[in-house]
Amino acid sequence: MAESKGGAKGKLLYILAALVLAAGAAAGSYFFFGRSGGHAAPEPPPLTTYEMGTVVVNLNEDTTHYLRIGVVLAYRENKELGHELEVKQPLL
Repeated sequence: MAESKGGAKGKLLYILAALVLAAGAAAGSYFFFGRSGGHAAPEPPPLTTYEMGTVVVNLNEDTTHYLRIGVVLAYRENKELGHELEVKQPLL
């Protein structure tokens, strides 16, 4: 009779462990995936890009270590800024 009580306690322990594990998985998925309700974020305005070309820089005069970079500016639509970038491009 003592063996049957131990078996019942073991089953109860496994059932409780399974319930705790299931509750943890449910809570984790709720927090991970979040609530689907709510408002969507507004779309950001489209950006205009201005390519400034590539620049090559010698990193070490003794060896042939060069760095080539391409610079592209992205900004919100602004005609005045676009014109100013065109005019001042040699300074940039």
